[in-house]
Amino acid sequence: MIHFILSYPTWFLILCPLAGALYSAALYFRQKQVPDLALKKIWNYALMALRFLSVSLLCFLLLNPFVKRNSSTTEKPRVLILQDNSQSIHQQLFGADSLKYFSQLNDLKASLAKDYEVQSLSFGDALHEDDQINMQDKTTAISEVLEEVYDRNFNSNLGAIILASDGIFNRGINPIYTKAAESFPFYTIALGDTTPRRDIKIAAVYNNQIAYLNDKFVVKADVSGFGMSGRTANLEIEQVLGKGAVKKIATHAFTIDKADYLGSAEFTIDASSPGLQHYRLGLEHLKDEFTYDNNVRDIFIEVLDGRQKILICADAPHPDVSAMKQAIESNKNYQVDVKYANDNIENVTQYNLAILHQLPSRTNKTVKLLQSLKDKHISSMYVIGQNSAVSDLNALQPVLQIDKGKGTDNEVQASFNKDFGIFTLSDASTSIMSKYPPLIAPYGEYKSAGQVNTILYQKIGSVVSSYPLLSLGQAQDQRIGVLAGEGIWRWRLFDYQQNKSFDAFDEFFNKVVQNLSVKADKRKFRVDAQKHIFSENEQIIFDAQLYNDNYEMVNDPDVKISLTNEEGKEYTFVFSKSGKAYTLNAGFLPSGTYSYVATTSFNNKALTESGKISIKAIQLEAMETSADHQMLYKLASMHGGAMVYPKQLESLKQLLADRKDLKPIIYEQSKTDPIINWKLIFFLLIALLAAEWLLRKWMGGY
Repeated sequence: MIHFILSYPTWFLILCPLAGALYSAALYFRQKQVPDLALKKIWNYALMALRFLSVSLLCFLLLNPFVKRNSSTTEKPRVLILQDNSQSIHQQLFGADSLKYFSQLNDLKASLAKDYEVQSLSFGDALHEDDQINMQDKTTAISEVLEEVYDRNFNSNLGAIILASDGIFNRGINPIYTKAAESFPFYTIALGDTTPRRDIKIAAVYNNQIAYLNDKFVVKADVSGFGMSGRTANLEIEQVLGKGAVKKIATHAFTIDKADYLGSAEFTIDASSPGLQHYRLGLEHLKDEFTYDNNVRDIFIEVLDGRQKILICADAPHPDVSAMKQAIESNKNYQVDVKYANDNIENVTQYNLAILHQLPSRTNKTVKLLQSLKDKHISSMYVIGQNSAVSDLNALQPVLQIDKGKGTDNEVQASFNKDFGIFTLSDASTSIMSKYPPLIAPYGEYKSAGQVNTILYQKIGSVVSSYPLLSLGQAQDQRIGVLAGEGIWRWRLFDYQQNKSFDAFDEFFNKVVQNLSVKADKRKFRVDAQKHIFSENEQIIFDAQLYNDNYEMVNDPDVKISLTNEEGKEYTFVFSKSGKAYTLNAGFLPSGTYSYVATTSFNNKALTESGKISIKAIQLEAMETSADHQMLYKLASMHGGAMVYPKQLESLKQLLADRKDLKPIIYEQSKTDPIINWKLIFFLLIALLAAEWLLRKWMGGY
């Protein structure tokens, strides 16, 4: 619908034709510019009409008229179909049953599309944008998927959710307690069979991921079975040596004495070789088992050649000390000793790194300790606080020099240096840094000397300054780190408040400690995996650095890497250049142990780095062999829906049609445009004036 609106009273419209009539009459009756023209009255009237129309139109436009258009759009209620795409569905649906079910589901989608907007998605470990079904997802995170659906469809016309699943979830909370479950009607399609299957499986394996050379470590396994009473099964553990070779370690026999059986076994293993070690637990295959996929579990253990010892020496007790200690000890590779300035510390050579909190201070110079650390080339990290003796600290290290001025302090936040390339941090760690609470840093002028790598800059208010907050460098053979502020205990608590874990802070601080605590590395070519043990649903990420003769980081030549698994299959990649370093995301790889060889050529010299990583198989989907329809029933019945079986798919259309709340939403919109912007008006006005001019020209009026 269209409405005309004026910026002036409506009676002003009378003035427009009146002005046009007066102007044209005065021009063509009272003034005779061309005598002959006055004799041709018919042409005179035509010219007067053209002038009347053009002047009237101009006057009308001066009234600033508007056109208001009202339009409406109708949004159908949306029905969202979520199809479970996990491996447990592959166990529950197979052969002709699978083909028949998916054919019926497609028919249902086509039928619902006549009355609703139908959106079809699949899910497993995450929500997938398409509904291509391969039933290969390694985990099922129903609650996380429903939370994402809730966030995407908040305040939209989502009428109902149809969840097709076997009810098995192995990640996240119970789906019936999610926000989405309380916000939308749920209809569930119960797939699979709830009947307990005759099976025996390795239900759980317990082991540490790290052991120390020449120590012993324990691997515990729980074995459960159903319907196998009166049988005996052997559980064997072996070490996988690669290229098909294995070393048998021990065997434990289980006598299954009841229908619903649960037993456990412990294996004590010698950590006789350093590096990543691959072990496999295998349960004997018994006749009539539902599946053998859950009879094998692979574990990977990193055997370290000794712990690294870290000294934290503080001027006085402080929450920072506890936060740093807990963060470091989250990595089993480190052992932390906490001392204070007045304690007697004799043998500093036992430590790989000394963290000095507000030392030297105004009251404790700790000259003996600091000199001993310098003489023994022990890496040191200085944490500056309000009690630090900044002038003494300036004399101890060249990494960061502070001209403190009047002795005041600043509240500064952290800003991550995107060009920092010594090591990489996860997105979770870098994204939260700018949100961390402020630290207390000395007010003054900051200068760095020599080759210094700044991780964090100071953000003062809303301005990111050039002043370093955390820098890493080196003085002769001693690695130096300087954190120019106290209060990082607030960072660790903030991380937990936001993420319900300390993972982001602990990863960041441990990467700093790792960089400072390692022995001086004179290699000019270095390649490291982000970690040594990955899960098969994690992307494999490597970092690399290349140094010239002055140990300046460069990345001119290409770096290639080749990963070879235990069967000899090779995967080849080329690193991407990132800042002055290199990075590689190798994506997802099959489970197993991989040896890697990275190569490059610099100054006509071939450089090579090698190592090992392991990728753990995720076997959660094989652990549950019976569907959980009880959860699906509760999810539907608690929130106004219903549960149906695959044979009842056609009934879903009628169930949805019976709902009175699944209605279209009509949206009305109003749009106002000034008529003066219409191109048609412009061309009409030009046409009237041009026609008058041409006619007068033709009649000799000019």
